[in-house]
Amino acid sequence: DEVELNLRRVEEACEVVQQSVNLRIILLVVLELGNFLNGGTRMGQSYGFRVEALGKLRDTRTCDNKSTLLHYLAR
Repeated sequence: DEVELNLRRVEEACEVVQQSVNLRIILLVVLELGNFLNGGTRMGQSYGFRVEALGKLRDTRTCDNKSTLLHYLAR
């Protein structure tokens, strides 16, 4: 019973993620930012990115080092 309950919770969470308009918008902005930052390189104008690349959002800082892309997206 406990396993079935947990499985249902995971399935429900997957549905919420798949149907989230806000998540789609955030991922689109991440893709557009990546394409802008990589413009002029072979990485520019990509159609997608790897999930692991999301970790770079906190590593990409502003010129004054006071903020990151993750902060920008959160705002």
